[in-house]
Parts: sequence; structure tokens; C-alpha cells
Amino acid sequence: MAFRRIICIVLFFMLLSGAPSARSSIVVEPFGFAMAVEEGGQEETALTLTNTSDEDITFEFSYELVEEDQLRFDPPRDELGDRLGAVRVQQGRWIGLAWDGERLWGSNQNDGWRMTPVTRDGQVGNILDPEVDNYYGTCWDGQTFWVAHYNNSQLAQIDVQGRLMSTIRLEAQPFGMTWDGENFWCHDRDKEETAQVTIDLGETVAVQEVRLQFRGIHGVFWFVPGSIEFQVSADGERFESVLTSREVPVEADPYRPDLWVYPIAKPARHVRLVLGKSQHRGDQFAGTIELTEVEVHRE
Repeated sequence: MAFRRIICIVLFFMLLSGAPSARSSIVVEPFGFAMAVEEGGQEETALTLTNTSDEDITFEFSYELVEEDQLRFDPPRDELGDRLGAVRVQQGRWIGLAWDGERLWGSNQNDGWRMTPVTRDGQVGNILDPEVDNYYGTCWDGQTFWVAHYNNSQLAQIDVQGRLMSTIRLEAQPFGMTWDGENFWCHDRDKEETAQVTIDLGETVAVQEVRLQFRGIHGVFWFVPGSIEFQVSADGERFESVLTSREVPVEADPYRPDLWVYPIAKPARHVRLVLGKSQHRGDQFAGTIELTEVEVHRE
């Protein structure tokens, strides 16, 4: 069997002369990437580096090889159910996913934001080249696609041939979107510095603890909130704060799959998590916060 490897490119830079200053800046697009390459195979990807300062900057490249059995960002949790399947399509940086009732459409940033359709059994259809790029988020409204255009502060409507049909101007920079049948829902990470998750347990139970897992990318914690507040409620309207904790991973520390445990010891039907401001700074994803798993355990 052919051997597969992931090559992760990590960038470092330093000034050629003079002391570092706030004006010294290099912008990397994409910020990082990974690719799977068959043994003896070859892959190419584009990387753009822009010096936005008035000083000379030099940089170095380094890489890490990851074996296929280590190819995972977050741990699988067997107790949550069986894995139903997976589809390996092509290499890319997938920044949007939409379901049209028959196929999944993935938006690939590394392929000029073109959209790749794939059926449940892994059959890839004709790739769509939309008249919009630099978007982060995709959805299907039943007839057309919509994408969240972060840089232009708008939602763009695209037909099934990829033609731009209309736009909706926003007073926000949308980063991710969905459609509920009546309304679009968008996330503006520049305005929404916190986020919350509410779990309805279906009945009032004695909640012992909440267990969490945070985002991991290429072996380190990423997009971690600076704190978490836990609230409980019997009716879903009036919430009581029971714990605020700063016992969270430190951004960029080595990733570990163990769940983080927070004691609650309160009866509740609804459990709410309020995430503090993100620890993530310094790139185009500054302010992003994520959780990958929430478990509520009863006594």
C-alpha cells in the first residue's frame, strides 16, 4: 500500500537589519497549510508573502512530517457513537460546506475558492468556479448558493452555474453563515468577542460536571477562549451562574486529548456555557473561538 504523509509548513521570519518595530510585518496567505502526498508523489500549492512594512525582512521555512495514523486534529470519542463514514476528495483548505439535498459542496480556498460537489458515496462532480472569491462560509437556500464575503462586508448569491446574482450589504464582516429557511445567520467575530452554547437536557437532572474539549490544529491548542462561565436554569429563561473558570488550555500549547472537567453540582434542565474572549491574536483569524466537544454528566 502506498504510504501517505502530511507536510505541515510552519513559517518564521526575522529582520535583516535594525531592531524589530511595530511597523515590521509580513502577511502570509494562507497562514498555513497541510497536504497528503502519496509516497513518490508530488503536490504543489501557492503561498503568497507580502512585506507590509518599510524594512527588509527575511524568512525561513521548516516542515513536519506526520504519519497517517496520526492524521487527526481532535480525538475520536467512541462513546458518542460510531463513525458513519468519511469521504476523501482532494487536497485543499475547506472554508465552507453546503448540502443541496443530494450533494455536499465544499469551498476550497487553495483552489481559488472553487466549489467541489461530492455525493454520499464519494463521487465527485463538476467543480463550480463562482464569480466570487475571498469568502468564508457557504450555504444553500433551496435554489442557489450564498457565500459570506468577509472583506466586502456582504452576502453574495450565486446560481448553480457560478454566476453572481445579487448581494446583501451588511454592517459587519461575516465569517461563516447558514440559512434556517427564513433568515440568514452570520457570525461577525470582530463584534462578537464572546459566544455561548446552551444545552437542553430534556428534563431537570442533578448535573455533576461538564467535560469539554478545545480545538486542536497540527498538535497544538488553537482558537481557545480565555475563560468559561457555566450557568444553569430550570426553565431556559432565568439562568444562575455557578462557575467561572480560567482553567483552560493556553493557546499553542501541545494538544492533548484528555477532556477538561468542570464541577457543577447543581440541578438543571438547561446548561449554558459562555466563552470568554479568544486567546488567538496576530493573524487574519484573530478573535476566533471554538469548542469541539461538550459533555454534560449527571450524578
